[in-house]
Amino acid sequence: MKLTTKDRIQIALCTALLSISSLIMIPIGPIPITLQVLFMILIPALLGAKKGMLTIGLYLVLGLVGFPVFAGGMGGLQSLLKPSFGYLIGGFVIAAMIGSVANKNASFKSLVTISVISIPVLYIIGISYAYFLMNIVLETPISLSVLITTSISVFLPLDIIKAIVASFLAVRIRKAVGIKTIVS
Repeated sequence: MKLTTKDRIQIALCTALLSISSLIMIPIGPIPITLQVLFMILIPALLGAKKGMLTIGLYLVLGLVGFPVFAGGMGGLQSLLKPSFGYLIGGFVIAAMIGSVANKNASFKSLVTISVISIPVLYIIGISYAYFLMNIVLETPISLSVLITTSISVFLPLDIIKAIVASFLAVRIRKAVGIKTIVS
C-alpha cells in the first residue's frame, strides 16, 4: 500500500488525537477509564481498516519507544508490564474489524453494530493479557472472574456509549467531508 501525503497527514492527526485521548483518564485500579476506546473505534470508522491499523500501530510504536502517549502520560517498554496494555493490542485488532465494515458500508447502523460486536473482542484480548501478566509475570494473583466482573460492570456500559458516540461522529464527519466509501 502506497501512502499519499493526504494519507500520512490523516494517520498523523489521528495518532495525535489518540495520544491526547489517553491523557484524559480516571484511575480506578490497574486499568483506568480513558477516551481511548472512543478513538480506537472512531479512527478506523473514518480511515478504514488499513489506515486505521497503521494509526493505532504507530501509536503503539511511539508509546513503546518512550513517547508519553499511553494512559496517564506513560511510555516506554515498561508499558508492556501494565495490565491495561492488552487493551491497546485489542484496539489494533478491532481496528481491522471496524475499518473493514467502514470500507464497505458506513451507515450509522452498520458502524454501531460492528463497534458493539468489537467490544467483546477488545475485552477478551485485554482481560487475557491482564490475567496472564498479573498472575504469571508480576505474580500478583487476581482471579479471572474479578477481571471479567470489573470489565463488565465498570467498563462495558461506558464502552457501549463510546461506541455509539464514535459511530455517530464517524457518520457525521464522513458526511461533512463527503466520504461515502473508503478505498484503502
